[in-house]
Amino acid sequence: MNIRGGSMLRSTILVLSGIFLIPLTPTCISSQTESRRIVITSEISCPTCQITATRIATIGMDTDTLDASFFLVSPSLIRMQNGNFLLTPTMGRTPGVYEFASDGSYIRQIGRRGSGPGEYRNPVSIALGQDDSLFVFNSWPPRVSVFSSEGMFVRSSSIPLRVELALPMASGEILVMGKRTSPELLGLPLHLLTSTGESVHSFGDENPINDPRDGSLYRRHISHAPDGTVWVSPEYRYRVERWDIEGNLIESIIREAEWFPPRTPTVEEPLIRERPAPRMLDPGPPHFFGAFQDSDGMLWLNSVVSDPDWRRNIKELESESPRSLPWDGRFYDTLIEVVNPTTGQLLASQRLPFYNWGFAGEKLIASRRILESGLVVIDVWQLSLSR
Repeated sequence: MNIRGGSMLRSTILVLSGIFLIPLTPTCISSQTESRRIVITSEISCPTCQITATRIATIGMDTDTLDASFFLVSPSLIRMQNGNFLLTPTMGRTPGVYEFASDGSYIRQIGRRGSGPGEYRNPVSIALGQDDSLFVFNSWPPRVSVFSSEGMFVRSSSIPLRVELALPMASGEILVMGKRTSPELLGLPLHLLTSTGESVHSFGDENPINDPRDGSLYRRHISHAPDGTVWVSPEYRYRVERWDIEGNLIESIIREAEWFPPRTPTVEEPLIRERPAPRMLDPGPPHFFGAFQDSDGMLWLNSVVSDPDWRRNIKELESESPRSLPWDGRFYDTLIEVVNPTTGQLLASQRLPFYNWGFAGEKLIASRRILESGLVVIDVWQLSLSR
């Protein structure tokens, strides 16, 4: 489903109780193409293929003076063309964007806290454009700031939503994932913006469902695919979709696995207005954290599942009584699989003993690790496939 808006028309911004409403005049455009559907089974087509993970950097060592809240939630981590890393916490007392060398050593902060040019108050996501230009998305007020690869401020502009993930396109437009609040856009997860932050259109779900109780319904992981198309992955299903930026679904790759049962969200029950009860100490269902296509054309699939020994490890937390389990290798594992998107063959599958937050680059993931000293660091892992 695709909703186009009149992004080139000047609109009056209305302010109601501190909430900015940007009027749109969208029309619905239906897809004219029939999408391809591929189903992948658990049969390994390459018995000699093996996935390995090599730790190439550790971020957050004793010599670094970073806020500990960096590591309490999933940070946004990306690798630059020169091999350096850019990192920002999604929540923290000292929010910022930080650059680290290829070995994980601290280099500098890019931009600073504030509301002026080149400043941000609560960056929630970062993305790299052409020539390692850096896009920093501020949560509230929604705004994108652009910096050069040298960290120099270029420009900033307001945007119509809080961006959770972003993918700058070669055309200069920006594809972002987030929730729009206007009635005609509810349930559509992807939004194409101009380079200055204006809306072009929204798409990403042929049967959009909006349910305020569950943010995972609209959450998608996005990455580049061939010919300017994009890979789109719902977090609650083991499914990869390829869309063009006009909003047409081209193909769907569906993985059939007993350990990742399909979840079909419903909105039949009334909305729960009360505060939910504390969560049980249970890893819950698996989550799909997206796909990345490598230079050989292979598709790497990234999911997080419960560790086989999570029930035994839960005894360590009996005295702490947390509302949910910590995101670490005692309770969660990362499962990496490689498929051929042309034939649908599953080449290899590998379980890794840690929790990760999605791809940070080509065959690159990161995990959190607690040291004996109590410090928390981020390990960066390079994935490889041997045949």
